[in-house]
Amino acid sequence: MTDEVLSINETNVPDAGKPRWTQAVNTGSGLLDVVWRGLCHRRLLLASCSVVLLLILSSYYLRQLPSQLNDDPLAAARWLMTTSAEYGLAGELMRNLGLFNLAHSPLLHFLLALIGLILFVQLGDLISATRRIRPVMSQPPNSATGSVPLANSTLRPLYRWRQAYAAPPDQAVQALRDRLTAHFDSIQVVTVAGPTAATEPESELPTGDPAEIRLLATRYWRWALLRPLGLLGLLILWGVIWLTLTFGWAVMPPALAPGAEYRYAAHELVLQYQVPEQVTDPAPHLAVQVGTTQKELPATRQSWARIGSVEVETALGPPGLLISTVGAKGNGEPLLGRSGQSNTTAAIGLVFPNPGSEETLILAKAAVLRIVRMADDDKNLHTGTFALEVYQDSDKKPVQRLQISETQTATMALNGEKIALRFTPLPGLDVEVHYLPAAWLLWVAIILILIGALAFWCRPGFLLAQITSWPEDRSALIVQGDEQNEVEALRVWVGDKK
Repeated sequence: MTDEVLSINETNVPDAGKPRWTQAVNTGSGLLDVVWRGLCHRRLLLASCSVVLLLILSSYYLRQLPSQLNDDPLAAARWLMTTSAEYGLAGELMRNLGLFNLAHSPLLHFLLALIGLILFVQLGDLISATRRIRPVMSQPPNSATGSVPLANSTLRPLYRWRQAYAAPPDQAVQALRDRLTAHFDSIQVVTVAGPTAATEPESELPTGDPAEIRLLATRYWRWALLRPLGLLGLLILWGVIWLTLTFGWAVMPPALAPGAEYRYAAHELVLQYQVPEQVTDPAPHLAVQVGTTQKELPATRQSWARIGSVEVETALGPPGLLISTVGAKGNGEPLLGRSGQSNTTAAIGLVFPNPGSEETLILAKAAVLRIVRMADDDKNLHTGTFALEVYQDSDKKPVQRLQISETQTATMALNGEKIALRFTPLPGLDVEVHYLPAAWLLWVAIILILIGALAFWCRPGFLLAQITSWPEDRSALIVQGDEQNEVEALRVWVGDKK
């Protein structure tokens, strides 16, 4: 017998004399095999994940459609057209790819679907790989001479060779067992007497002239059983991402001014920046209502809360100012209004994004209040300092000036009447609300991924040897395994024994 290296991936060309439907089936099976192998290739998964990562990174540099506009197609279309125009010719391409609304990007959804298919195929392939060893030990011999390797169907890389060994089977088994013990932690020896004989494990080395003796050497094979858990964890992580993009939502309203309220009816969300009327009342807080569930978060520091599957995160925003009427005349009286609006209220909250920002209010329809944010200092970094000017009738110069850096009450003299106003500097609030369905599965996914990563790091492996008798006190030896270096090293070792 001469040395021979076999390929596990050999395919037969359909015979031209076979029926056409048989050729079609064989051709279809070959095409499916090619597609399956392509999906099992790690480079395709890495390439897809890399493109997804680039898309996610692009969202940090490209403006994204506010989530609340997704429920208003006309407003969303206007926003996308205006934003894409800012980027010139490239803006049209980026808009078509969905880069300005990444959560609904067709390119991102296609890539995620491809990644899900790849993970599913690789999980199935990995499960089949962990179960391909034990069954072959009970297969009857393919040939009385042992010239045919055991069928070990797999789409994963498998290395195989066949040659003669210059010793009887019992000596060959002993030599191979001693050699493999130094490289593998488990050696199983099985004797198969013939096609109709039952497989029975042997505690001692086989003797006589059996039809075939098989040695199965494995390393860390229990860890191989845990490898699919890593891909299962990735599939769960993929599922959470898909659910979040499909059913999740996010709301990021403009910075809330003290006393302001924001409603998002599509998801029954209400945000109220509540400020106490008296010093003895509770501190300012953000009241969050999702459906029928309510929760309060402090408004003077960064905070986070979960309401069911909804996450609410707050951060201190630009300085704000709450102006409200007080006193006998103005207590609860709707005397404050915005320029150009006819309705009035008893309190109005304002936000000033930058130093120099200004706002104008109408007081009792008789005076104009001009409020300007002054330069920041370390003492009032979040609450700010404001300059107030009061204009009455057609006066071009203010009749009253104030500087506001802390809560205070001031009296305004208007047409012989006095109106008291309370000024309360408070930080504005930046609020982000996210709905993340099945977010708890992320912890399950992370645990499974870590276990699977540890199993891949341990590098499980196997080597299967078939030994049968050969004329003139020799043995026929067939070896196959999933580690090329081990299979090749054993081939060199056997060659040296000739």
